[in-house]
Amino acid sequence: MRVCCMEFLALIIAVVLYQWAVIPITKKKIGFLRDDSNPLFYDYKTKWQMPFELLTSIAMIVLAVLLAPLLGIGSAFFIPIGLVAIFIVRGKLEYKYMADYKHHIISYLHAFAIFFAFAAVFLFAIISK
Repeated sequence: MRVCCMEFLALIIAVVLYQWAVIPITKKKIGFLRDDSNPLFYDYKTKWQMPFELLTSIAMIVLAVLLAPLLGIGSAFFIPIGLVAIFIVRGKLEYKYMADYKHHIISYLHAFAIFFAFAAVFLFAIISK
């Protein structure tokens, strides 16, 4: 049990370091510009982007809850799948509408990090079983 906790702690530390070190360094290197008029909320690029993200989030949560009896804890993987889909769509739209700013790189890095973190947890669960 102690080994399990140590590996999850290492994964959490890796994610924290990613959020506090890799993302800020990457933002600085690519010249990430924040919209000062709207610093708290994401600047949606199209009219359908926000409804798409909300519906994706709701659909993934509903699927996770409804399929929990069938899939057990595996139904939780609908959540990172939805997040990765949202960040990939954000990246594509940022590339289409703001390619000069290179903000799409951050969205793709977020998608990769979420995928990597949950894939590591999944692999750990399979190996430790």
